[in-house]
Amino acid sequence: MKKIFLLSLVLGFSVLNAQEATVITQTVNPSRLFSIPTTETMHSLNILLIGGGMFGIERERSLLGNISIGFGEISEIGFSTSSIVDALKRKSASLPTSSMKMKIVRENGIIPNISWMVTKSLWIERQDTSATTYKTRTGDLYLILSKTLGPVMVVGGIENTDVRISPGPGGITEGKWQFYNPIFGITIDANPKTKAMFEFRALPSINYDDLSKTKMVYAGVIGIRFFFTDWVSLDAGFKYQSDYQGPADAVLKVGINAALPIVKIFVQEGNK
Repeated sequence: MKKIFLLSLVLGFSVLNAQEATVITQTVNPSRLFSIPTTETMHSLNILLIGGGMFGIERERSLLGNISIGFGEISEIGFSTSSIVDALKRKSASLPTSSMKMKIVRENGIIPNISWMVTKSLWIERQDTSATTYKTRTGDLYLILSKTLGPVMVVGGIENTDVRISPGPGGITEGKWQFYNPIFGITIDANPKTKAMFEFRALPSINYDDLSKTKMVYAGVIGIRFFFTDWVSLDAGFKYQSDYQGPADAVLKVGINAALPIVKIFVQEGNK
């Protein structure tokens, strides 16, 4: 997954640099905050490439990637990584994830934008303190609302998280946990190139020594989105979770976003 993402990111930058970004005519704002989705989708056949990671305490360092493509101006399909918390190791674990988002109501007067989104991960393997291997996967169903009020955009909704855990061959049947939690986020246009951002959500926390202690922990991220150009932006913020022991455990979350409007690129090439 990391190799595919890095190759796509390099190819995307190469194509855009070759075009001198002349196909980008307006600022491309990613269809998510730091991690929670917004109601927006990418324009049809536009691709968004995202790469980054979390850096801080030694146990909490990871690389994250995302590739999203828009279809028909109302839907978006993505391939990315999602996170769970391994309570034994006190660190996040990344799961390869696919997703689909669809807008069902457009903002009009007092009516907000409304979208739904489904994500599903592949199985990953984790171990308890006795070296017993457990396979874990997750799925999420989101109902998302957003409203723009001048320079402010407010995002809110409900996230249904489905956690499945199964030991290796010969183990007990698959365990299942269901959680319902709110998501919330806000962006503020600080200046033409910078947005202040905040988000709040919950993440599954799994204790593989005692699966009955599987629960959700709450995480908040506050920071900025800075636009180098209309098609390249930087997300940077500090993340803190309810299971951290103090401010020293906070981690820096950084990501680079690059937009690739493949339809306009190929149309422009065909007209040369």
